Amino acid sequence: MKIETINDVENVSKPTESGSRGRWKKSARMTAVLVALGLNLFGLLISLIVLGHAMGWLSPARADFPSIIAYGIPFTQFILFAYLLDQSFRFFVQRWAETQALGRPPPRLGLQLGRMVIYFVIVAMSISMVFNRSVTGILAASGVVGLVMGFALRGLVSDLFFGIALHIDRNLSVGDWVDISFRGREISGQIHDIHWRSVVLLDVSDNIVLVPNSEFAGAVVVNRSKPGLATEYSTQISIGTEYECGRVMSVLEMVLLTLVDDHQIQSSPPPFVQIAQIDGGIIKYRMSYCVLPRKRAAADVQSLVLKHAVQYLRAAGCYFYPQLPNYVNPDKPIVDRPYDVAVRQRVIANVPLFRALPPQAIEFLAKESQVEVYPAGATLVTVGEPGDSMWLIAEGAFDIFSDRDGVSTSVATLWPGDWVGEMALLTGEPRGATVRARGSALVYAIRKPLMEQLFANDPDLIKVLAQIAGRRRKSRDDGYASLTQGQDFAKTKTMVARIRAFFGMPASD
Repeated sequence: MKIETINDVENVSKPTESGSRGRWKKSARMTAVLVALGLNLFGLLISLIVLGHAMGWLSPARADFPSIIAYGIPFTQFILFAYLLDQSFRFFVQRWAETQALGRPPPRLGLQLGRMVIYFVIVAMSISMVFNRSVTGILAASGVVGLVMGFALRGLVSDLFFGIALHIDRNLSVGDWVDISFRGREISGQIHDIHWRSVVLLDVSDNIVLVPNSEFAGAVVVNRSKPGLATEYSTQISIGTEYECGRVMSVLEMVLLTLVDDHQIQSSPPPFVQIAQIDGGIIKYRMSYCVLPRKRAAADVQSLVLKHAVQYLRAAGCYFYPQLPNYVNPDKPIVDRPYDVAVRQRVIANVPLFRALPPQAIEFLAKESQVEVYPAGATLVTVGEPGDSMWLIAEGAFDIFSDRDGVSTSVATLWPGDWVGEMALLTGEPRGATVRARGSALVYAIRKPLMEQLFANDPDLIKVLAQIAGRRRKSRDDGYASLTQGQDFAKTKTMVARIRAFFGMPASD
């Protein structure tokens, strides 16, 4: 069997700003505009009192004052006016973004460029109107300097303009989860910010990854935050054609249902299994499922998928053997796997109750156990009824129901590799819950006559099984947490006595 993991496409939820925080930010922006307006009015008042004109640069009396006053007050007025324009620009751009319902804040880099333009224009005007200097010469000189610096810093300039383009692009925004190929390395992460020089990503381990804007813009980028709410992944497993396709797909579907019940993968859109490819004697099955990366790391979920797939396929009797050219597997099945004694022997050996048994005892149980098939909704056991058997689940799933206030409620689920009824098998105690098949299921049944033959051949096994069963019950019952060693020994003796009584054997000394 060969296993491959493939990351596919799609999407992730984006962080949303809380209402109270949004209202606080809006109030802070309005306050900043009002403060800037107040400072401008204060500057006009100072200029009117000192220079005799509200617009200091137009005052004819400037020549009578020292340079620090004659030039300082008008220049300060221009700077205050630039500050007012800056705050107003930020406020109205934010209001426009909210009105248009963009679903994201305005591009920070765009805001910074707009503010730079405002200050550059106002400072140029102040040089012309306050200091009576020609702006043309300044612009010409700045153009030459800009050309030289642009050539020398062409990489930085390239990153700057690509950063502007990334801010404008509506297909990407801060908070999106993306996959990119950067310098031969595959990177998955969330866009944390877009700076002048680089895109800041947070990968699944919360490490900061900086990617230059020019390289990010030139890379193939998969945006997994649009258009849906979950990222789809798929895991492929290759299995020989000797296993019936429907049965294998049913087992793999059970893997996905288990992870849905454990809230490891999303129930919507629902996961699914399909045949991806047939190559010679190998069939490739693809398990597709959706994950929210903000809640679960994709690699961790993929590991769980593979772990459960191996467990459930083994319980169903699918062997793992090398897939080499011209390889002949001596154990290649020629009969239906669930009915193969070797398969049942391996499943029984994995049950904690039977692990301490000698190999010949496990082999005996495997040969004599019965294979039973239950349709969807069929009842395996009913609460309160007497019992003398246990079942090992090979395929499918069973829901355990408990009656609470007259209402039957599902409290747990049994999956392939699990078992039910061990205490009833050993002591005949009544069933503690009702168990029903969720879908079509296949189990191995071990009944009282088999255990009678086993104990008749080796009575010492009673004490071994009593100790194991007692420890397992103790671990499930908080009431046994404070037992002393003497009490534990007494419980074991009681369990041995119950088993011998149930099987009609005389009490031990």
